[in-house]
Amino acid sequence: MVDISKNDLYIKALHQVIASSMPYRTKLNVRENRPSDCFVFVLEGGCTYRFQEGTRFSVSPGDILYLAAGASYTMELHPSGYGYIFCDFDFTGAEKRACARCAARNPGETQARFRRLRRAYRQRQNGSFTEGLSLLYEIYGDFRAGAEGAYVDKSARSRLEESRRRIDLDYADLSLSVRSLAEGAGMSEVYFRKLFRALYADSPSSYLSFVRLQAAEEMMLYTALPLREIAGKSGYSSVQYFCRAFKKKRGVSPSRWRRENRVTTP
Repeated sequence: MVDISKNDLYIKALHQVIASSMPYRTKLNVRENRPSDCFVFVLEGGCTYRFQEGTRFSVSPGDILYLAAGASYTMELHPSGYGYIFCDFDFTGAEKRACARCAARNPGETQARFRRLRRAYRQRQNGSFTEGLSLLYEIYGDFRAGAEGAYVDKSARSRLEESRRRIDLDYADLSLSVRSLAEGAGMSEVYFRKLFRALYADSPSSYLSFVRLQAAEEMMLYTALPLREIAGKSGYSSVQYFCRAFKKKRGVSPSRWRRENRVTTP
């Protein structure tokens, strides 16, 4: 079987991009002979995949899952349910490919790519695939980077993953800082920063900033909340600080970015 993390494959078509969730009451879901290739990013909960050939693996938040065309498997949901974004597409070539999973090295950026791909797919015009193709290749790159990995022992990895989940959930908490995260992980701040970067290829402060900005962008896109309220809900102590941080990262003011990107629905 072809390992997609070690071979350069080409993508020829994007079929759909969907954000969804499955409640635990479904428990089992059987899929026979998957018609297309698929990347999945896990948002919440978890699931164990059992494949027809006998392999199995579990996924949790921040993981990227690759499901190969032709794969048959059973999904066994964890009690917390399963929330995810997935995209169906086609690699070129008829060779049989191996399903696989990895932890995203920078889950915030990978999640943002999936959401941008979903937005681009929903807003596509005249069947254009250019933007979607570019984002899909970036996601493929994220998968390959995650598959390469970096060695961090099991105990430290577990504590770092908990710190990352804390950022994902508690980013609006003004007291959240690298120091408090390191203390929660039972590490010195210097050691925490070093291991976090080794595992996720990003500093904890940069990741926290990214998650806060991503949350602010989502609110600017899909709500009519004033910027002052968005700043507070995103973990910024003042709207002035939020505006400076946003402009430094995006190159434009949040007000202008909102006007140019706001999503409206009927």
